[in-house]
Amino acid sequence: MNMSNVSVIFLLGRLIVGTFLLFAGMDSLLHVEQHLHTTANGLNNPMLFMLTASAFLICGLIAISSASYAILSNLWALRK
Repeated sequence: MNMSNVSVIFLLGRLIVGTFLLFAGMDSLLHVEQHLHTTANGLNNPMLFMLTASAFLICGLIAISSASYAILSNLWALRK
């Protein structure tokens, strides 16, 4: 396995995880009422925690996407 094959495998893995984070973040933002009902047991401010969790999911997506850009640029530089 050469370096470009490993980079492609890592890129596919990052895309799969990034897609999961995107859908999880969008689901928690679009269905806030349902998620608040399940997380409101004993929390002082459940809306704050729900929005914070959604923000962490979106930030994870951005971090993975920015690293994917670096992998794509390395693949472009390694082409022959």
